[in-house]
Formats: sequence, structure tokens, C-alpha cells
Amino acid sequence: MSTNVVVSMEEKAVADDLPYFPEKFPGKVCCLCNLGEKSALGQGEILQLKAPAPAEIKDKYPTDRLREDGSRLFYGAKQAASSSGDCHYELDKIGQPDVVHPAEFLDEGFVYVHRMCIMWSLRKSQISDADAAYFATHFAEFLEQKCNFCGRYGASINCKMNCRQVHHWPCAAAAGCLLILESFTVFCTEHLSQVPVICK
Repeated sequence: MSTNVVVSMEEKAVADDLPYFPEKFPGKVCCLCNLGEKSALGQGEILQLKAPAPAEIKDKYPTDRLREDGSRLFYGAKQAASSSGDCHYELDKIGQPDVVHPAEFLDEGFVYVHRMCIMWSLRKSQISDADAAYFATHFAEFLEQKCNFCGRYGASINCKMNCRQVHHWPCAAAAGCLLILESFTVFCTEHLSQVPVICK
């Protein structure tokens, strides 16, 4: 016995519109991973943080500044978030291909970040107003870090062993890093053997 099910276009649109919660900030993307609130990679809701004034950001991060090694830092253009029809494999959409000036992420006085992206970046289970203010004034430092998994900028998760491995939050999980939720500790794949020694 077969049953034909006819689905209306409206029902299909609702079914395709995952996850099943309304976005608080439609169209906004995380300044670190460059994905929206409907990402299926587990970053959680988007938070809206009060950002410093654009002039303050431009003063702190002038476009002609030098890196610590003396090389000149060139800023690229911010890549727009891909529409859902472009690519269904979200790990291909994470981050920015170039270092982007932090002023590009300011949107009417706010900066947007996923809950899990900020929690793992700051290694804190609860984000206070002071933590949010700290992140909003220092997120530019993360924008200059290239992820060891995807090779794109905006990585903010460092290995516990102080090695050079840095990842976006979703990339850390995809790369096989050990993420310890209780202490927000990360071990990259090169240092997994240190876990039994460090975490006694």
C-alpha cells in the first residue's frame, strides 16, 4: 500500500527553514566564524554586543600599521555571508579569506558573535557584561589569526599547550581537537597525548 503525500510550497518552505526558532537578528553573522544564527554547527544564538565607536577602532587599528615582525598588515574586503543556496557544507563558509579591518564588522554601533564562539574564545561558561565589553574592544585580535583547519581568518580557539594551533570553534571540533566543556580547555590533535598528563 502506497500513500502519496502532497506537500504545499508553504509547508516545504517552513520545512527548509531550519532550525525551528526565529532569528533574533536576521541577516547578521558572527564576526569570528562568519555564519548566521541558523548555522547547524552548534554555535548557538547570535549575541549583539555594544561596540566601540568606529573612530576608536580606526585609531586603535590604523590601516597602515605594522605587525610584530615588522611586515605591513594589509586588510582585505569583508566577504559577505553566502546565501543558503550557494553551499550546504557550512565548514566551507567559515571565516574570512583575508584579514578584515574590525571596523567592517561594526553594524550601527554593534558587533555580532555566536554564544559558543565568544564563550570558547574567552574560555568562560558565563559571559558577563564586562566580558562582552572586553570582547567587543578586542575581537580585532582574533580577526588576524588564521585557522589551522580551514585556512581562513577569524580563529579564536588556542590549544592549552600554548602551541601555534588556532581554530574557529566549529573547526576545532571538525579537526578532531579535544574540547573539554567543564573548563573550556582545548587540546589540538598534536597534543592529545598530553591530556592524561595535564587533566589528572
